Amino acid sequence: GGGFGPNTIAFLLGLVDKHKEAEALILRKHHRRKSTKYWTTIGDHRMRFGKYAEAEVAYKRAAKKAGRWIPHELSRKIAWTVFNQGDAERSIELFEGVGRRESKRRKWSAYWVARALQEAGRLEEAKAKYPSVEVSEYGRCREHRPTVPLNAPSDFDHYDAGEYWGENDY
Repeated sequence: GGGFGPNTIAFLLGLVDKHKEAEALILRKHHRRKSTKYWTTIGDHRMRFGKYAEAEVAYKRAAKKAGRWIPHELSRKIAWTVFNQGDAERSIELFEGVGRRESKRRKWSAYWVARALQEAGRLEEAKAKYPSVEVSEYGRCREHRPTVPLNAPSDFDHYDAGEYWGENDY
């Protein structure tokens, strides 16, 4: 074994702004077939380096290659690229679509729709539409969590918000 794999080398090439070479390496890894998996990998590479518009193009090509049944993960990635481009209005519909198609992602979808509404300046609509998500005009919104744990110790008083809410919760 030993050595670096193609994904690691592509990442290192990206760090020194050699994205064409990185994408050529990814293509070789996929046996020169521009399949759904190839375009998804290209989108991931572009997303990692902040090229959100180009990542959206790659993910849409992957979706086109997938045919009628687009993988759920791909739908989420397309919504993310649109949101990260700063186009909150367009991302609202995409995040809602994720929630409609994936029952296990409904809370996730509600949070990100509320966040996109907040970014689009539609704060009151976000508060009305998603009451379980705490929306603030001062900062990020967050999902409502109970203030008392299920198995509270006898001396339990309350959670410290800073202790319980990390930046990478979502």
